[in-house]
Amino acid sequence: MFGIERITLLYQILITLFLLVLMFFAGTWQGAASMDKSWQLKDAQRDRDERKAAIKAYEAKLKDAALQASRIAALDQNYQQELNHAQTENDRLRRDIRTGLIRLSVKSAKPAGIAINSATASNTDAAAICELDATTADDLISITSDGDTAIRQLSALQGYISTILEGQP
Repeated sequence: MFGIERITLLYQILITLFLLVLMFFAGTWQGAASMDKSWQLKDAQRDRDERKAAIKAYEAKLKDAALQASRIAALDQNYQQELNHAQTENDRLRRDIRTGLIRLSVKSAKPAGIAINSATASNTDAAAICELDATTADDLISITSDGDTAIRQLSALQGYISTILEGQP
């Protein structure tokens, strides 16, 4: 049969060179394929790490937003409680003034239309106390109530702004 002995030396060298070149290209191809898979694996790992980081950042933002929303809700609840308490107190005060339980008065340096004699002046120190009627007292309470409400609103707004700014980077 056709044995290796019959192949001439030149053919043996050519076949060996051919096999070496074939192995070289096969190794290069295999190496390139494994390098390509390695790069793909590294790219996939990097993409996965970036997605995890993005998810963590998003979760942190959601957590911060929820915390900020709860702080704002607490501020709003506190403001509403203060407002309700003040309204209750004002309503009670107005009711007491209308029923006569409480009287509002002002100190007058010299009462208009009243002559002060020397005996009265020494006892009252030239001042008189004038009682306000119920309508005027109610108007005065209404004015102070409006001012107190404006101050409460301003304080609530300042608290809201402070809470918003705490959450900013």
